[in-house]
Amino acid sequence: MKWTQTIRILCRLDDPLLALHFCMEGQVEATMDGMKEGLSLLQAGHSHVLYAPQLRGVYRFPAGRRLSFATLMLNPKTFYAFAEPRGFSLPVSHPWDEHQSDSALLSPDTQMILHQIQNHEPGEGWIPFLYLESKCMELLALRLKRLWDKGESGEAPMGAEDLRQVEQACCILNEEMEDPPAVAELARRVCLNEWKLRRGFRQLYGTTVVRCLRDLRMERARRLLEETEHNVTEIACVVGYSHTSHFIASFKKKYGVTPKVYRSYRKERELS
Repeated sequence: MKWTQTIRILCRLDDPLLALHFCMEGQVEATMDGMKEGLSLLQAGHSHVLYAPQLRGVYRFPAGRRLSFATLMLNPKTFYAFAEPRGFSLPVSHPWDEHQSDSALLSPDTQMILHQIQNHEPGEGWIPFLYLESKCMELLALRLKRLWDKGESGEAPMGAEDLRQVEQACCILNEEMEDPPAVAELARRVCLNEWKLRRGFRQLYGTTVVRCLRDLRMERARRLLEETEHNVTEIACVVGYSHTSHFIASFKKKYGVTPKVYRSYRKERELS
């Protein structure tokens, strides 16, 4: 979606709110009462978790830019009613009495779920709602796990400049997945040492460099199966696998089915 003029949405909620924002394309600006930063800017490829005891503020969607943005809103009481009997809690102060927030890059798994939600075709009855609810639960689980892992690690957060270098390293892997650089070479190209690069991937993506590359490959492969007529061997080559059997095994481990079965299933859905 692309706005022809700047859109401003006034928000006012008197009850506590847990909000998860996901920005796939464009940017969103938010000015919230009680937030220390004042202005919060959500860029493409990022997610943001916000807790607010009360919400007073303005969301601003700039004109002239394409925007793809999703938000999940949850009453904290609902979360605790589900989580606390199972021994879970969020790694933040409780009860909450002030605004708290956390930002992170979108992981490949999160991007895949958002893509599935965007391309879901609504139907009649309760089954489409069940499907979307299950995808929202997946988003919630993935994002809160990132938040939990960050709180449990005990590591001091990396600086903004180092994190930008880590993000650049991920872009390199995405662009050069057919013949990716080794970790040492990747670290050299973004001017970080290997330890800091590995730590940055854990902080931003919640995974290792190698696993992030694998996820990027699988996401690219999934899209190629949906959007092109390339055969499995060609797709394996495009995403960096020299042996088709290894690619098929990795794809099945990620998605539970072989590439051939996945493509057949997608075609059946399009025809139904």
